[in-house]
Amino acid sequence: MQSTTFNNFLSSPLSIHTGVPQGSILGPLFFIIYINDIFFIPKFSTIDLYADDSTITTSDSSPIIALSSRLLFYNAHILPYFDYCSNIWFSCNNNLLDKLSKLQKKAARIILNADWQAHSEPLFQKLDWLPLPLRLKLNNLVLVFKSLNNLAPSYLTSLFPISHTTKGKSELRIIIPSTNSNKYNQSSVVRSSVLWNSLPTEIKQASSLKSFKLLTKSYLPNTYLPTTSMSIMYII
Repeated sequence: MQSTTFNNFLSSPLSIHTGVPQGSILGPLFFIIYINDIFFIPKFSTIDLYADDSTITTSDSSPIIALSSRLLFYNAHILPYFDYCSNIWFSCNNNLLDKLSKLQKKAARIILNADWQAHSEPLFQKLDWLPLPLRLKLNNLVLVFKSLNNLAPSYLTSLFPISHTTKGKSELRIIIPSTNSNKYNQSSVVRSSVLWNSLPTEIKQASSLKSFKLLTKSYLPNTYLPTTSMSIMYII
């Protein structure tokens, strides 16, 4: 039986049929017994243990690790690096972006156990991924949508002033100041605003963030043309 105390209130006791109560005297002993033979389980990999942390290393994960696990690993340990602060650095030059795009394509081939020369487009379709340049566009458009719908801090909302048409119905177009500064024109705010203004009005007027993401993700693949190099030519 186990109870929980919170704010001087003791809960009703419940029976524990599995597991070990946290903080029990037998907990450490049971844990050692539980993991004692873990070294004998992996047949095609090695395992490293430190306290309650374990790492499995293998030279060829495709036949061993399930597809769902490979996807989980990618989403947990690799994708966050692509997304982290992407609203700031997505305006980097194509040479730097190409290097990251190659890593994304390499990850797709590993996850699907595809040939190293396999074309990335069908792999991305199977994984329901956007090519990295388009994912970066999606991230920035999501930020604008949040800013215009009170889902982001007010200091972000002020960066995207809306222009109202004389027809009495807003097309949700962002006012972009005219300037001769190339550095400003390449800034994240301006590029995000240009991307936003290029969206169809019905997408910008999506009723929820989830709906906006789905509509924009379906729309974006139609907005670019692959060039002979790895860079992407955007239609804005």
